[in-house]
Amino acid sequence: MKPTLFFVLIPLLITTSVNAQASKKYQKLRKNYHYREGYIITKDSTKITGLIKYSIYFEAKKYGLVNFVHTDGKKRKYYPKDLNGYGHSIHKFVSDNSRFYEIVQTGKNIGLYKNISVTSWSTPGPNGTGPMTYSSSDESLYVKRSMDNSFKLVRKKKFKEEFSRYFEDCPALSSEIQHGRLTHEDISRIVIQYNHCK
Repeated sequence: MKPTLFFVLIPLLITTSVNAQASKKYQKLRKNYHYREGYIITKDSTKITGLIKYSIYFEAKKYGLVNFVHTDGKKRKYYPKDLNGYGHSIHKFVSDNSRFYEIVQTGKNIGLYKNISVTSWSTPGPNGTGPMTYSSSDESLYVKRSMDNSFKLVRKKKFKEEFSRYFEDCPALSSEIQHGRLTHEDISRIVIQYNHCK
């Protein structure tokens, strides 16, 4: 067998093997544009591949819930308390047990993450009609050092004071934040600098 043919056949055999193990229900959903091939990572760090239901209309839901289809066709809802993380295509999420955070940047010392939260409220409708419900979404950025257990919210308010202390183990970076040369709008650059600092 020629080497090039061998490398072409290997992915084909792996795909055929996965397809043979997947149920008919799974195969049908796999063709549905609402589903993406992805994975979940359980609390014991086991990676399980399957399908993730995805909707562009409910962007914030992916930070609190994963609708997952196992290869046997069984559907199950997973919450942040159930998983260490999940992912599909280029999107990767990690859990802190109360919500999921999407990875924006990674590095050996610190990562940058985002989360979207939704606030809903109701008001009386016009001319005595039923209540009208409104909602707004808010995207927030967070950082988390590899040695920390919790995510730290990045916000404009008190950024200079909070983050010059947060990065005090990198004096040059801390000084730039303290003197206002780097602000909350520079958080991506700050993360890169901190990863190169140590």
